[in-house]
Amino acid sequence: RYSRRNYGDYRINETYIIGDFVYVKRLGLNYKLASKYNGPYQIIQQLNESIYRLQNPNELNEIFNVHTSRLRRCY
Repeated sequence: RYSRRNYGDYRINETYIIGDFVYVKRLGLNYKLASKYNGPYQIIQQLNESIYRLQNPNELNEIFNVHTSRLRRCY
């Protein structure tokens, strides 16, 4: 119970800015040598504090919404 109650105290909430490039965690089965992230994608809009709209810079018509729990900053 202690770890459940205090989980939010140590969690780092990363914020992103429009124009940042990020990787998106893949859903479903991941094989041992397969990459766990797709991308990079560019953030084009923040819908609320936890959902961002992303665009593939290579294919401009590929736009989708992603929760921050699936995002990882692209350095």
